[in-house]
Amino acid sequence: MESRIRSVSRLLPFGVTVVWDALTDPVLLQGWLAPEVRPLVGQTLAIALDAVPLPGASAAIMRSIEPGRAAELDLGAAGTVRFDVVEAEPFASGRGASTCTATASPAHDLADRGLVAALDARLEALHELLRGRPVDWVAASTGDVTLPGVQDRDTGVPGDGRAPWRGTDG
Repeated sequence: MESRIRSVSRLLPFGVTVVWDALTDPVLLQGWLAPEVRPLVGQTLAIALDAVPLPGASAAIMRSIEPGRAAELDLGAAGTVRFDVVEAEPFASGRGASTCTATASPAHDLADRGLVAALDARLEALHELLRGRPVDWVAASTGDVTLPGVQDRDTGVPGDGRAPWRGTDG
């Protein structure tokens, strides 16, 4: 039986603490992962994934499993995604860096389709949030912009990679 584990990593020009906060703070999660995040008991968060292209999943629970290092997104019947954050070699400028790896274990073929592209798009959105440009979910929901990795509902054509960031390049 073929393993369904899929992994995507992103080198981020931010320290582990900054990235960890973006993985576990409900307000910051709304800036890159999903528009609806609400705290549950302890370090557990409920996340509505209706606007997010994670195949086979419409809701999730985010749990801190190794505080400061690893969090798990439980997608229910669709499987799980583990986010690991480790310190990376600092950039030449001396600025801290970290690597965030999203490792998915989809539960079935439907959840596996498009998963790598969806995870890569979420890590790109995380990077943009950390650069001060959270996802504009309102614009994304009205079709004014395209979320990376999402197929257009009318044409079936994948998005062009332009993300619905708030703000401008600076």
